[in-house]
Amino acid sequence: LDEVARGQVVSEPGLLEPTVSADVEVAWLPVAAPVEGQAAIEFLTGTAKRRARLAPIGAESLRAGEVGFARVHIDGEVVPLVPGDRFIARGFSRNADSGSTIGGGIVLDVSPPRRRRSDPEVRRDLARLATGESAEKLIVLIGRSGFHGVESDVLRREAGLAAADFDGTLAVLVAKCEIASTTNHRWLHGDALEGLERRLLENLDAYHRAEPIRPGMPTSALRASLPENVPRDTAELV
Repeated sequence: LDEVARGQVVSEPGLLEPTVSADVEVAWLPVAAPVEGQAAIEFLTGTAKRRARLAPIGAESLRAGEVGFARVHIDGEVVPLVPGDRFIARGFSRNADSGSTIGGGIVLDVSPPRRRRSDPEVRRDLARLATGESAEKLIVLIGRSGFHGVESDVLRREAGLAAADFDGTLAVLVAKCEIASTTNHRWLHGDALEGLERRLLENLDAYHRAEPIRPGMPTSALRASLPENVPRDTAELV
């Protein structure tokens, strides 16, 4: 016990995504001051407590009594989180109704994309994650990985799903042709695959127009004609 500190979490290796930022759904208490821009809070989840900053997503402010989306930036040491974890937001002064508690909610995304909080797509993705449906989670997380795709172990940590649910949901989405996997277990959304296929065929057509006498385009040159962020196993799949 003397080797375990308050706020630490014990898990199987590789199942948690320690993070310094998370997108959340938050209920702001009626007694709390509105958030304009961002607010300094104490972020409590499990037995961990961290200083943090909370900023609304998809709106200029978070009013008293409102429920909305927000990004939490943790100050200092990382926090191990999974989607679905609950949290409490506390302020630094007390009131008669709720002490120092000013809000609380649920963690939706433990690896937020580097996009502006005003980007409507961020809010749309969070609305889908908030449904709690396993398929919606995986579609959002795979879809936003774009042409690069996302590895299975990373995807499972970001989704926070148990192994059976994770594998079963992936199998259903593959059967529906919504996603596909490379030989290295990298997952891509169907839209990304279609986009890469179009580029590949356009590049192949352009090569034949430029080199009508040659019998074909070298595979290595065709792979190299795809965007730089496309890994080799993804290019092979396409």
